[in-house]
Amino acid sequence: MTHARPVLAALSALILTIGASVPLSAQSPFTAIGLGYPVPPVDARSAALGSTGVGLLGDNFTLRNPADLTQHRTPGFNITTAPERLTVEAIEGENSTGRQGLSVVRAVVPFRGFVASFAFGSEFDQDWSVAIVDTLVLEAGSYPVEERREQDGGISAIDLSLARQVGPLSIGFSAQRLIGSVRQSFARRFDLPLDPASPSLGDVVDSRVASYRAWRFKVGAGFDIVDRVLISGSYGWAGDLTVDPQDPEIPSGEIDMPSVVDLGASATLTRNILLTVAGGWAGWSRVDGVLADVTAYDARWGGAGIEYRGLRLLGLDVPLRFGGRAAELPFAPEGAAQATETAFGGGLGLEFRAGLAAADVALEFGRRGDLAETGLEESFRRLTVSFTVRQ
Repeated sequence: MTHARPVLAALSALILTIGASVPLSAQSPFTAIGLGYPVPPVDARSAALGSTGVGLLGDNFTLRNPADLTQHRTPGFNITTAPERLTVEAIEGENSTGRQGLSVVRAVVPFRGFVASFAFGSEFDQDWSVAIVDTLVLEAGSYPVEERREQDGGISAIDLSLARQVGPLSIGFSAQRLIGSVRQSFARRFDLPLDPASPSLGDVVDSRVASYRAWRFKVGAGFDIVDRVLISGSYGWAGDLTVDPQDPEIPSGEIDMPSVVDLGASATLTRNILLTVAGGWAGWSRVDGVLADVTAYDARWGGAGIEYRGLRLLGLDVPLRFGGRAAELPFAPEGAAQATETAFGGGLGLEFRAGLAAADVALEFGRRGDLAETGLEESFRRLTVSFTVRQ
């Protein structure tokens, strides 16, 4: 395996370090570390239930466990978007920003005892930007300068899954193609010098682009007890993630991707009340020392939620959901402690024509990092919206 440190070190040459003005005027600083911020590939129902989506009774469109596809009894299509509003806090002050993007797009088709699925899901977000206005003092004079550094990109998964149920047991398999790219740009614009006798300085502009590609596979199993209790889990493994800079002077590199485990369960306590709990682990510490200026940690997550399905409004079924979750983030600045994320929220659904069409909404309030420990912290509000049609 070719280590990716030379690749990412070269790509990071244009990026400000986290301690140098980034927190005050940037997008989420957690997207500027390592491979970025991990985006949960969940639909709005799962997001409202603590971002679980494993062992969840009733059809859901998350990409956590292919065996859960057997919960789908009819063909369906779902599209989920998850815009987020952030307040980045640092010792120097705070700044508000936001981001948006698709979380999951998935089509599900049962046929001849099997359930097949084709999907697109988010994996990592790497979007951020920094704007700095300052005065550069040189021997030749003083120059007002505006500097902008941007990073645009991320990693997504194209997923093909197949599942089958035999009695109470369901099994599933997924093949995922991880793809993506990242573009880093740098621009420095000088205004006229404060002293008219000083010479003018020319602007500086540069950019670099890299692409990502890898294969990942998942196997999953579930056990359904008369449609009242579901227990399921999955295991995923991947090949090397190839980082391919579009620059002949920078060699390609590879990152040894970690194994992933997800487990979950849900139970129908009464006709209208469902409880669910889930968690997972990803072995990201295996890439520690490979990514430039980054410490990598194993990352765990856990969530739980409750769903109430007894409410009707204007003739429509309106399920109510509440949940919470906690997660460890895999990447931190070199030598820094691991950052954690916590969130609480809820949501509801609107089901039309006996469930043949549905709109689901989840709103989460959460926090990442710790200002006292690392000098970085951000609060966020995430709105997850799903639209589903079924045959």
